[in-house]
Amino acid sequence: MKANYTYMIASIADHHYADSLGVAMMSLLSNTSQPDRLVFCIVDGGLSLKDKYCLEQLAQRFHATIRLIPDEWDFYSGQTWADLEHYPHVSRFASYRLLLPYLIEEKVDRLLYLDSDTMIRTDITALWDEPMGTRAVAVAEPGPDTERAAALGLPRVHGSLDPGLMMINVPQWKAQHLSTSVFTHMTTLGHTFADSLHSVTYSDQWWWHPRWNTTTDMFTQPLPSHAYGNRVVEALQTPSAVHFNGPVKPWHAYCPHPYKYEYTYYRHQLLSLVTLTPPVWTSPPLQESDRSL
Repeated sequence: MKANYTYMIASIADHHYADSLGVAMMSLLSNTSQPDRLVFCIVDGGLSLKDKYCLEQLAQRFHATIRLIPDEWDFYSGQTWADLEHYPHVSRFASYRLLLPYLIEEKVDRLLYLDSDTMIRTDITALWDEPMGTRAVAVAEPGPDTERAAALGLPRVHGSLDPGLMMINVPQWKAQHLSTSVFTHMTTLGHTFADSLHSVTYSDQWWWHPRWNTTTDMFTQPLPSHAYGNRVVEALQTPSAVHFNGPVKPWHAYCPHPYKYEYTYYRHQLLSLVTLTPPVWTSPPLQESDRSL
């Protein structure tokens, strides 16, 4: 952990993922030695007043800072990619991930993006100590996917990237106009955000150990035979970030994920810290346009 450093963490959620975002924040804050130096910037994709109140309480319990970024496309009309939502294969959440370096008001060099269905098990600030240098993006090492690699024109052993946990080098991202480049790749070739990001930034990525994004398919798919397979085994044994990607989530009764019960533990911890009923406002509540909870 760096001295006197503010760690900026961004995520995106609507009402359906507010609970899982709370668990993600709970697990992250519980495993960080100085949570008061964390700033959460949450893009509000449809959070209820109750959702916002609970997230605010959680941050206050750990003396962290939380800010709400409004879901207002007119606010970004000056950007050339502001009409992302008009492309049916580009999700709204993917669109906001492209815009994140421009949505954060503070001047920061690095910004960590966190999917709301992720559980953090070690100190997240260790990622700021990774020597990504001038590389634009840092992610967990991509897995092998021959077909996807061929479609993207990438080496077959690194065809599958999951940006559920992603560090953005903000100055480099802006200097290289990566929002526009990735957007153009998505809309021209019809690829997903993950594939387009991987294709555009492949030669400009810093890779973490797979334990920093231990995805569900690592538990279910055959292990690769080369060295990456050994690193996956290490990730499965001691994951730092468990990403519950895929359609089956730990809050589903039939979920077989081995870390489902640890997720449930953090959820119980979250519920023990927050009051689920918002107060009755005697004056108008804080508006989203204030960009802060």
